[in-house]
Amino acid sequence: MKFLPWKEDRWLSKNGTIICFDKLEHFAGSFILAWIFSGFFGLAWGVGLAFGLGFLWEVKDGFYPYNRLTGAIEGFSWKDLIANVAGIGLYYGLS
Repeated sequence: MKFLPWKEDRWLSKNGTIICFDKLEHFAGSFILAWIFSGFFGLAWGVGLAFGLGFLWEVKDGFYPYNRLTGAIEGFSWKDLIANVAGIGLYYGLS
């Protein structure tokens, strides 16, 4: 499994697909997923599913380190996971 080196994984990297900043995209995506899943399954399940999906996405990035669509080199990113947890935490705090 490939891990991105902490110092080379930029907080403000412009590698996002919908929002230009990757970490902001992880934050917003996790917030929205937690909101949607909580509407269907309740708060605890919604938060857990949003975290699980974000974690599995990072594991996928670690095993498939090349993005054929954008050409970006990927890997498991702890900073992406932190951004996911921050988005989920904000949703949890607001609900």
